[in-house]
Amino acid sequence: MGIRGRLRLWFYQSRRFGGRYRQGAHSSAILSKILIGKDAEGQIVLGDYVICAGELYSFFSKGVISVGDCSYVGQGTRIWALSRVEIGRRVLISHDCFICDNLTHPLNAQTRHQQYMAKHGFPFPERIELEERPILIGDDVWVAAGVTILRGVSIGQGAVIAAGSVVTTDVPAGVVVAGNPARVVKQLGTEQTMERGVVNGIA
Repeated sequence: MGIRGRLRLWFYQSRRFGGRYRQGAHSSAILSKILIGKDAEGQIVLGDYVICAGELYSFFSKGVISVGDCSYVGQGTRIWALSRVEIGRRVLISHDCFICDNLTHPLNAQTRHQQYMAKHGFPFPERIELEERPILIGDDVWVAAGVTILRGVSIGQGAVIAAGSVVTTDVPAGVVVAGNPARVVKQLGTEQTMERGVVNGIA
């Protein structure tokens, strides 16, 4: 990263986000797609050797997103957190995925309308219930293109989520899931999942 890039990163980390965005060594992100409110309580943290071409959004200014070392987030992917989205190490998240730990809009029609109107300058309700639940994605997971992962889901180490799947329930480690809703379609052998330890010189 050149001097101009380091200065831009410093500006985003300290001035725009007040230290609530951290980016590890040898990592890169499209900083205009890192979204945290000015007075936010939330936090977005990228580990080392992370490439993030997607959007990371601390929803309503209090969500926490963490991306582990050597992970990748593809173009067009959106990860929104109102509580917590935790992504492990060496996770590959492809293009045009949507990962969100909340409903994004209230179920109640009147409150939903108030939320919409607030975007046009009207007073925002003090508390909107979006029933947030954390999402946890384990190490070595591959999320293929166009996948949706809904609130409260945990995905086990080394699992593969097939393209276009909608994940509504927990996924065990070492399996392939596919469909809407996603179901287990294949059990992976242990040789297809990475053992703990150093990989290409990086733990």
